[in-house]
Amino acid sequence: MAPAGVTRRLSKTIRWRAPGKMFLAGEYAVTDGAHALVAAVPPWGALTTTANGPVDPVQPLYPGAARVAGAKSALDTSGFFTNKAKLGFGSSATAAVLLAAARYGCTAADTLWLRAEQTHIELVGKSGSGGDLAAIIHGGVGLYRRGDDGPFWRPLPFPATAGFAVVCAGMSADTRQWVDRLRQARQTDAWQSWRDTVDQTVCAVSEGASVGDVIAAAAEHYRALRQWLGEALYPPVFEQCHQLGASLGLPFKPSGAGGGDIAFFYVEHQDEWETLRTALDREGIGVRFVRPAVSGLARETLNDPGSIQMDPEEYHR
Repeated sequence: MAPAGVTRRLSKTIRWRAPGKMFLAGEYAVTDGAHALVAAVPPWGALTTTANGPVDPVQPLYPGAARVAGAKSALDTSGFFTNKAKLGFGSSATAAVLLAAARYGCTAADTLWLRAEQTHIELVGKSGSGGDLAAIIHGGVGLYRRGDDGPFWRPLPFPATAGFAVVCAGMSADTRQWVDRLRQARQTDAWQSWRDTVDQTVCAVSEGASVGDVIAAAAEHYRALRQWLGEALYPPVFEQCHQLGASLGLPFKPSGAGGGDIAFFYVEHQDEWETLRTALDREGIGVRFVRPAVSGLARETLNDPGSIQMDPEEYHR
């Protein structure tokens, strides 16, 4: 491994792949030391790096990417965008993890998390709770908390038939005003009570509570927070989905951001998905079904144009 701060020089072509993320519960309380429930999900991003010969051009969606990764690298996060509009699956966090892995070659998950956070700041000028980075590195569904000594991640089982029916708001959420309101709210006793309630709700998933019950409770906590702060509960399409979910008995909530770029129904069975899809089609609301990405960040060695060989060491563990 190269010393910290030194970019590795590779004599072979390496492709790094990493998924996106969805916050399932606790996405605001986690910024104040509480736990969050986070999932790694498709789409996938990729970064190809080589020291010998050209590779595809760096995709220009993140102007800082070429500077961070080095000249001979190709970053592809196109699956996270529609007509250059973010879908809300954490494209910048995925890019940060990919770039940090290529730049430093960290093999310890906690070390990579720290490097990815630094890279995230280089790319977009800020970083959040780090739960997105942890999910992208580890994969699957997990309980996350940011502690004084680094990230805590506990992988959790997830029902084999379950997944998320994702609805996009059609625009990127503007979080600035929302974050300012949260910052002011944290000075109040009401915030501490709300934060503790959310933390208890999220942690119940590691004590036997079902993922669906935790998501349903978290959705109500989220609506209570927005009502308390005097914000619109949801964008119109999400409010419509909330009412539909209530009628079908399916939990529905946004996945982070200041109102949510994306929101999701938690669906456990195929027949629930079919019923929901029919109802959404009738309302003219687009939806995509995703399941958690079982694996997180992975490294592939491209020995020749027709061969891809997975590296023997498991990178992200």
